[in-house]
Amino acid sequence: MAAALLSACGGAGGGGGGATAAQAAANPNAQRAGAATVKIHDCTPKGAANAADACWKGATSTAMTNVMAGSLPSGFAASFQAVWDMKNLYVLETVKNAAGFSTSNANPTTPWTTDAMEIYLSSDNGSDTGMAANDTQLDISLGQPGTVWVLPGHDATGVVATVKNVTGGYDAMMAIPWSAVGSTAGTGQAIGADPAADIYSDGTAQNQALAWGTPGSGEQNPSIWGQLVLEK
Repeated sequence: MAAALLSACGGAGGGGGGATAAQAAANPNAQRAGAATVKIHDCTPKGAANAADACWKGATSTAMTNVMAGSLPSGFAASFQAVWDMKNLYVLETVKNAAGFSTSNANPTTPWTTDAMEIYLSSDNGSDTGMAANDTQLDISLGQPGTVWVLPGHDATGVVATVKNVTGGYDAMMAIPWSAVGSTAGTGQAIGADPAADIYSDGTAQNQALAWGTPGSGEQNPSIWGQLVLEK
């Protein structure tokens, strides 16, 4: 089980958020015109993945409706929420799947071939059509969330991932230090992002997956990802 995270939702005096999180980013990235956009507020979730946490109650829930691979089972659906503080970006996926998630197919070496959570990030919110130095990918196999796969050449130090089975599905969350994002925090900052949820098929390929900003096989194309804009 991952270490607990302190709670501090908005307002002055919060541990990881609060007054310091209200500071403007020194050199905020420009927002990409036409990109799917979600504004996220400063708040520090308490503990492990839990959609009932007070932080997530005030966070925008966005459906992940682009089929990135395969044909999805009946009743499968996914959404994500994100919040931030001066230490981390937090991304929570809420997945509806009657089967829950499997621990038997865990494979942290190729997590996208299992029941998995993925998050693609562009630290400069760029419009590259291929993965560049400012773009990264973080994945966890839900059956072994303590091991985070990161795009080679990038850093996952300090990333904490947790998963929780709930009625009708599961919650999965990553707490991602800004050093792993490759960006700085502050109001007005914009980062490219594309969360995805994978379903185990045969363990050899990413055969079934839903994403936010990526239709088809465009997960390596930051120009079509969405963007997260940090606000108080």
